[in-house]
Amino acid sequence: MIPASIVPEIAPTSEVDIRSTIRAWEDFLSGKEEDLLKVRRVVSRSWRRSLAAGVDPSMMRAPRPAESDALWRQRRCARLLVEASRPIFGRLDPLLNNTQSILLLADARGLVLDLIGDPHTRELGREAHIDSGATWSEGNSGTNAIGTALADNVPVQIHASEHFCAAVKSWTCAAAPVHDPLDGELMGIFDISGPRGTVHPLCLALAMSAAGEARAVLAQRYALEEYHLSAWLEGRMALSGADAVVLLDRKGRFVRALGPTTRVRELMRRVGQDGAPTRQAKLLEPQGGAFRAPFWAPGVEMETLEDGGDCLGAMLVLPADGGGARASRPSPAAATPDRSDPFWQIAGRSAAMQPVVARARQIARIAAPVLILGETGTGKEVMARAIHAASPQARGPFVAVNCATLSRELAASELFGYAPGAFTGARWEGRAGFFELADQGTLFLDQLGDMPLDVQGHFLRVLEQGSVQRVGGGDERTVGVRVIAATNVQLKAAVDAASFRAGLFFRLNVGQITLIPLRERRNDLPELAEALLERIRLRYHMPGLALDAPIIAAFRAYDWPGNIRELANVLEGMAALSEGEELTIDLLPPALAEAAGARADNLSTLRMSERELILRCLGDNSGNRTQTARQLGVAKSTLYDKMKLYRIS
Repeated sequence: MIPASIVPEIAPTSEVDIRSTIRAWEDFLSGKEEDLLKVRRVVSRSWRRSLAAGVDPSMMRAPRPAESDALWRQRRCARLLVEASRPIFGRLDPLLNNTQSILLLADARGLVLDLIGDPHTRELGREAHIDSGATWSEGNSGTNAIGTALADNVPVQIHASEHFCAAVKSWTCAAAPVHDPLDGELMGIFDISGPRGTVHPLCLALAMSAAGEARAVLAQRYALEEYHLSAWLEGRMALSGADAVVLLDRKGRFVRALGPTTRVRELMRRVGQDGAPTRQAKLLEPQGGAFRAPFWAPGVEMETLEDGGDCLGAMLVLPADGGGARASRPSPAAATPDRSDPFWQIAGRSAAMQPVVARARQIARIAAPVLILGETGTGKEVMARAIHAASPQARGPFVAVNCATLSRELAASELFGYAPGAFTGARWEGRAGFFELADQGTLFLDQLGDMPLDVQGHFLRVLEQGSVQRVGGGDERTVGVRVIAATNVQLKAAVDAASFRAGLFFRLNVGQITLIPLRERRNDLPELAEALLERIRLRYHMPGLALDAPIIAAFRAYDWPGNIRELANVLEGMAALSEGEELTIDLLPPALAEAAGARADNLSTLRMSERELILRCLGDNSGNRTQTARQLGVAKSTLYDKMKLYRIS
């Protein structure tokens, strides 16, 4: 941050001043420093640094600019700053035409990332390497506004003879640093440059205004990212099996924490943070824009959130069994899952589900495509994540894509990526598609039946060849991706109707898994309800929340058209309405309460009919119980139990 006490100096611009500065520069290079008092201190300090760095004052241009690939990588590293500058460049570009001035954006090392402005001045600048890819740090190019602003971390104007190198003594420039709005880190520089006749105090003001606007854009972006990170935390915390979670932003800085206070403190202690962290506290240092799991923090796990290859943040997780028992009370008939099993989230051990899970375990062992079929809400993504976790690709990324959200126009560019300038509105550096992002991992395509037909052919080609070609690009990029697709559509019928490519269907249908609807696995309801209730306990800090025993019986009476997703919503709604720790039968939604009542009425009617049948058979057989049991087709012991139940003497 710029201290309020620092007021940027405006460079002296008269011809007398320029000649005086030239004499002082010549004397300084010959070892005489007496005339340095006639030069501004910001300039004399910079000259000394330049000389100490071994910069050649007779240099007629800056060092050769970086090659296009190296420039692309640097732009990629500084993409936050580059993207924040776009609205500024877009607004100022037409205003700088015919002004003999150009606006440059440099990173924190002084490398020019981009520039706009007067075309003639840009041509002049290329001769001195005042261009994209050139590095204008003091150590490379001597005293200049970009390098000196970086060295002193303040706005500065350098005019004509104040430059250290002869190449740019005919230029004037004014630069201002851009600081991170959260921690004040120096991110880069905005610079206004032109022939020395264009010097004006407003040039420095314009550079400072651009830097301030970029900082405001970054602050707005951070706020939006923090919102998305928090939403991600809320949605993913329960699935992590954690009872303490800390959320970090893209720079590894603390955002927020969830979980019991003692457990959060334990998690913070393990990552080396004593006391309550502030928003600026940096807990992890990303390497190359990516996070690495904190191997030095025992028992702490990590998950990252990415958007188009851009890492937005990370979640540090202290699992529920990571050193300390949970305080929550289990619901009736609930079993504690073994979280070392990749399939622990597939709650339910009914006869209907056991062969499904066993088949998934077998399929997970090789990287063949998988097709998961099932009604909406049956847990297709949970199954896909379990297969990924049990597969050889477990250490790679898991990238989930909802095909229903891909527009027909942009589906190909989202899946396969695009080259720089592939279409209007494309990122200047291009973008990796979901296949590249999932390289060495798993790509999960949900709602596959909604994939546009014209994209399916390209998709099949990628599956067959193991390489992807970006939209608008010519190079093939090899990818090692395991594809898991899911749908609630009858794909065979879609193939017959020519709305889905037969080749793609048969390529994906190597390993098919059909998930059982909840109405056909009612015996799993206690375990499913407990697993979902555990997520609610964690999300809403309700550690004692438990189900009243009659609720499971009511759940068994309902057909669950929305399957597990509906069950999760019902439990969450009941938790919101509960005034204590017990979820009781009176909190059931009307549809479930009605189903439970109807089931009870039917059971009562059935029991009454069964009692009358037994009485009639006993009468037909003159009370002989052996003959009555034979007539009913049941064991005599069963008949005795029924007579006792219905109080038949």
